[in-house]
Amino acid sequence: MFSFVVDLIFIVLLYSMLQLLNKGVDLNSSCWQNYLSLIQVKRYAPFFFVAIFLRKYDAVNTLFNNKYIMLASLLIAVITELLKCFNFNIHAIGYWLPWIYIVLSISIIMKLEVLDNKMTQLLSFIGAHTLDVYVLHFFIVRSISMAFLCSYFDNYNYLILELLIISPISILIAVISVYIGRVIIANKRIESFIFFR
Repeated sequence: MFSFVVDLIFIVLLYSMLQLLNKGVDLNSSCWQNYLSLIQVKRYAPFFFVAIFLRKYDAVNTLFNNKYIMLASLLIAVITELLKCFNFNIHAIGYWLPWIYIVLSISIIMKLEVLDNKMTQLLSFIGAHTLDVYVLHFFIVRSISMAFLCSYFDNYNYLILELLIISPISILIAVISVYIGRVIIANKRIESFIFFR
């Protein structure tokens, strides 16, 4: 329990520092967005911290293998998407809906672990190198232009079609991240600097 409290205090302090660094910054600053990436770090840090906690305190299987949590996530996601189709104004949806989809996606993936085919082997390969993907994917995404997709998604709101388009691209970016990570791991000093391990 003491270790958990210490970890929690450390994470709260670290996230508070990120908040202060981002306070009053010019969101259009190319330096701030592209190189320091602190805006993105602040945005995605909660997901990263929660993942560390779940792994460290052996809560991954407890959470994602629970069928009731998966069903609840699925129900909330379906109802939310239906409400969006009818232009309902849902409070703070950008904050809590990503968490629902993360829980649902990981729960489904863990159910698929019993299967053994090329796709599950590929996903398992990516899953074994999630730190590489988490750290490196941003730089790959920034180096390619997908403006045409952004304009399409702005005009149309079809979740299933979006998933069919984005999923192969996401898997490709994840695989590239893993192989770049392998190159980085070959140099222990660079690995320690980038991955803190």
